Amino acid sequence: AVEIEADGNYKIEKEWGEEPVCKLITPDGIIKKQDEIDRILTEIFGCGKGTYREILLSPQSSAADNLQRILSGSAETNKTLSEAVSQAFAESGGISVTKLEEQIQSSIETLAGTKPGWDLELDKPRKDYKTMKVEKYRGAVITALQARDEVEIKLEKLKENEKNLDDAIIDLREKDEALKNSENALSEFAEFAEKIRDNNHNKQIAERCESDLKRYSAALDEFPKANSALERARDLASERENRAVLDSYRNAEKLRGELRKIEEKLRPLTRPSDDEIKSLEAAERELPLLQSKLRGMNIAATLKTFGGNTVKITSLLTGEPIEISGETAVLTEAARIEIPGIMEMSLSPAEVDPEETNARISSLEAQTAAVFGKYGRNSAEEIKALAREFDELSRQRDILEADLKRSLGDRGFSELENAAKALGDTRGAQVIESDISALCGGADISKFIGAKENAITAFEREYSSVEALKALIEDRNGELEKVGNALRSCEDIPEKYRGISDVNAHKAALDKAVKAAREAKEQALADKIAAETTLCGFVEENGDDLQEQLEKRTAEYNERVDLLHKWLHIQEVFNAHKSALSANPLDDLARNFGDYLNVITGDRISAEFADGKSSFELASAGFRVDFPKLSDGTRDVIYLAFRLAVLEHLFPAGGGVLVLDDPLNNMDQRRFAQSCELIKKAAERHQIIFLTCREEYAGKLGGNLIKI
Repeated sequence: AVEIEADGNYKIEKEWGEEPVCKLITPDGIIKKQDEIDRILTEIFGCGKGTYREILLSPQSSAADNLQRILSGSAETNKTLSEAVSQAFAESGGISVTKLEEQIQSSIETLAGTKPGWDLELDKPRKDYKTMKVEKYRGAVITALQARDEVEIKLEKLKENEKNLDDAIIDLREKDEALKNSENALSEFAEFAEKIRDNNHNKQIAERCESDLKRYSAALDEFPKANSALERARDLASERENRAVLDSYRNAEKLRGELRKIEEKLRPLTRPSDDEIKSLEAAERELPLLQSKLRGMNIAATLKTFGGNTVKITSLLTGEPIEISGETAVLTEAARIEIPGIMEMSLSPAEVDPEETNARISSLEAQTAAVFGKYGRNSAEEIKALAREFDELSRQRDILEADLKRSLGDRGFSELENAAKALGDTRGAQVIESDISALCGGADISKFIGAKENAITAFEREYSSVEALKALIEDRNGELEKVGNALRSCEDIPEKYRGISDVNAHKAALDKAVKAAREAKEQALADKIAAETTLCGFVEENGDDLQEQLEKRTAEYNERVDLLHKWLHIQEVFNAHKSALSANPLDDLARNFGDYLNVITGDRISAEFADGKSSFELASAGFRVDFPKLSDGTRDVIYLAFRLAVLEHLFPAGGGVLVLDDPLNNMDQRRFAQSCELIKKAAERHQIIFLTCREEYAGKLGGNLIKI
């Protein structure tokens, strides 16, 4: 058995039977299929099965055959070695760096594409990778990605179709439940429909009875109030009329007294006519003009008389004498100068006829004097004042007569007087009006009385009498009690139905709801069938293993991405070591192989590699040695040295695994000691499993000892 530690413990065991088989015990279980075992060991060792079988895990019993196959260029061994050491063993005729570089680039282009669908700089697919059509342009990675996307789209469509079907099933279930609810609601309502009708009818009767009782009670309460208010209003209206009669009489009496006084003042008076007043006003305007004509003079006269004669000067305007002061007289108006018995002379303004003017003045004065004498007044102003006084008294008399007529109305004063004397004591008008306002609320008392009379008439017309009204109230109370019993018998009607006023309309609405729910269910069923048909058709066309296909396509895509990364890494390493590859890629292998042989054999046997070739030649003391003719011990030495060199070449950083099956049995003591030292040194960097039946190796090799 061989145990290997790499991210967990791995153990290789062989089972014996009719057909011996090898099994691999892993952390995840036991694997017996050889292909799967080879795959896992290849991942663990990082090299092909030819290498780890013939070099790393080879039993010592087959050492000679294995080394002979290596020396003769075994195809399988050289192939797997080339995978691990950059084709160092692949080209028997020497390595072509150019060909290797072209092969690496070709592998990268095969994966990434000649017009890379895989963005090598960003290490991800190009944004437009989905539209790339030509396979060699897009590469194997993008081809795998497109295949994965195609399956992914189909899977999403499958999920969408499945969801549509699920939604359709849920919708059908909901629509079926809604139909059942609608049908149950209709059925339940039908059980109570007649009771609801009766209940609504009884409610209407109850409402009518309650409304009638309310109206009857109001009428019964209002009737005596209306009668009382009507009687009170009529009393107040009568009292107001009496008060008006008394006030009218007193006012008429007062007006008659004032009228008598006015008539007494008018009785001695005579009103001047308007013509007389106009003639006086015209005379007053003309007399000053005439007089001014006679006065329009300014004469200074010096008079001297002789023989004892006297001079007499008289005003033509007034007829009065004008005094003379000494011998000088100043005349400002027309005048008559007279010397008795001798001469007489009149002086007046030019173009003025003194006689005519005086005649006109005399006529006007006589006319005014006649008017003054007629009315006993001395001036035109007094005549006009007399006319105004007469007009004012006449106006006052007319007003008093009109007021008296309004106060008396259609009655004569004697009739009013008799009516007033027949009345007793009556309250004041203000008190009466206050009571009327309080009773009528500001309304006209006549309208108030009319309204009350109409209300009482309507009451008597509708109810005939109070007793008849009371009988109606008793009848409605009885009917209300009867319908109340009927309503109580319908108390089992569910609360949700009690607000329904139109049973037929509600039933029609429920019927409509049932029809709509049934149509909705039928539509939902059709949608479900359509969703099922779509899903079945899709599955039939694309298969029902899309998830497995997606996982497979995803794995293929990831494998190709990983492979591309490996080739890119190989290219990176190749470019970094291109010069070394061009020189001798097996230099370290040849050097270590030769060094290990020299250490074990003491320089007696050496190995020489042809430049750039996987084959080598053995020499001893300068002469070529034929490997098949060597002793078993020498061949064991050569095979051990070669395996240690290959281990170091395959795992230059350490961490390799090498299984040695008693490789030192055929060596002499010196070679045995030198080999143990080399094995111990290699074990410092690698895992060396040394299988032996001889306990003496324990002290020589050290390490962990496991006994079986």
